[in-house]
Amino acid sequence: MARLGTLMNLLFREIGDARKAPALVQATREMDALLAHAAGFRPDSAAFTPDAQSEAAVMRGFRACLQRAREALARLREALPVAQEGEARQRLLELDRLRRRCHAAFG
Repeated sequence: MARLGTLMNLLFREIGDARKAPALVQATREMDALLAHAAGFRPDSAAFTPDAQSEAAVMRGFRACLQRAREALARLREALPVAQEGEARQRLLELDRLRRRCHAAFG
């Protein structure tokens, strides 16, 4: 997960530089692979549930959060090579908000 943070920092730092678009697209692909892999993790919040049904609900929420993040990442990736800087930055902020919500909910 630390690598995701590093890649987010890279995106925030370089998003306005058209020359960096190919590297940023590659960074989003790496992030997507990390998020896909994270779907196999069990968040800490699932470990402290009283029963299997509650744990299953936490896991569904966790996976749904990851899926929303992957969708936001795909929208960002589409915007990087062609979009105005403002649109790409908006999509990056959307992804960052989702990342923060997922982290707050699931640790």
